[in-house]
Amino acid sequence: MRKILMIALLAGASMLALAEQKAAKLNVQLSVYKDVANGGQNNSNSVLVFAAEGTNGGFNGQSEFTQFTIGRWRTADFGFSGPIASVTKMVLRMTERKSSWRDTGPFRVVATSNNGLDLDANTSPLRFDTDFLPTGVGAQLNPFFNLGEFTYDRNSSTPSGGKYDYDLDVTNPAWQAHLVSQINNVNGSIILGLAPLNEQVATALQGIANSDTGVWPELIIDVTLASIQPETIAPDALTLQRGQIISGTIADLATDNNVALRLKKFFVANPVEPFVWGTLQGTTSILNPSSVTFRVKSRMVTGGQFRQELEQWNWNTSTYENLLNTNPFNTVYGTRESVANPATGKVNGSGRLQARIRTFPNGISANPLPEVDWDLVNWIVNP
Repeated sequence: MRKILMIALLAGASMLALAEQKAAKLNVQLSVYKDVANGGQNNSNSVLVFAAEGTNGGFNGQSEFTQFTIGRWRTADFGFSGPIASVTKMVLRMTERKSSWRDTGPFRVVATSNNGLDLDANTSPLRFDTDFLPTGVGAQLNPFFNLGEFTYDRNSSTPSGGKYDYDLDVTNPAWQAHLVSQINNVNGSIILGLAPLNEQVATALQGIANSDTGVWPELIIDVTLASIQPETIAPDALTLQRGQIISGTIADLATDNNVALRLKKFFVANPVEPFVWGTLQGTTSILNPSSVTFRVKSRMVTGGQFRQELEQWNWNTSTYENLLNTNPFNTVYGTRESVANPATGKVNGSGRLQARIRTFPNGISANPLPEVDWDLVNWIVNP
């Protein structure tokens, strides 16, 4: 019973580890508004409020504008620890401003999957379209998503600087797929905003031009992380500093099938230096691995006394590390591993891995031009 309970607890901990919550501040804000008095169209990237205002001009007609507001959040700013499988919850956190023109009424949180939408006030085609009241949006945000409808209350007891959390709908399959793709894209973004749902509403919520960045609109996102499995990476590039290829290709290194890449000594001026020296590279999708193992199945073809070194490159320090020295290195196939745990610096920002294999003389050789077989070469990358 105790063993079963322990397994269940471990499984539960594993499942909990797959859930993550992160938050990010607004990156770009575009206020799209018309002058109530003369109908003139205006756009701005630096407004103190993130507002949805109906056509009646706010409380007692104090507001000069009718508008909807759109914002862009960069998904890289959330800092999720790995690729995600789904978004389980998304909350828009806004801050009360208590402007005198604010007024009670309903508003809609609108969103689009058109990430190419221009939010520059000087060039954006967005307009508050009075042919499509009350929101003023029309088809401008297509592909369009309604993330929820809420009520702003002028008489709320929430003080200036107080927070409102608006729980947004993430159940639409197309919107869910868009969120996942954008969060998993280092250059991704999420575009959403507020639009009025009647003539009276005028939300007074802090906008991007406020000097206190702590009160900018914020998105809080809960996700399920993708289940990342260890990757086995075969080399896709080989540079020979010493030696020459007798038979086989780099493709033969991907499988353990006794079809080897055979190399031999070519010319070495110093008899104690390596006579076969190859630098290999590969690419992984796991950019922050917990460990990296460089594995090589190899042997000498030529009898004699030799040794082999395996090392992994550290991109942070520009040095080779994790030396595995095999001595003696003989004519019997063996699989040997250079292990980096932790794997700090072993994967660069593009996912590249690098390692080297060197074979040294360590005494006599049965042939002045000794030969080496590499049958299997790869990296095991653990998330």
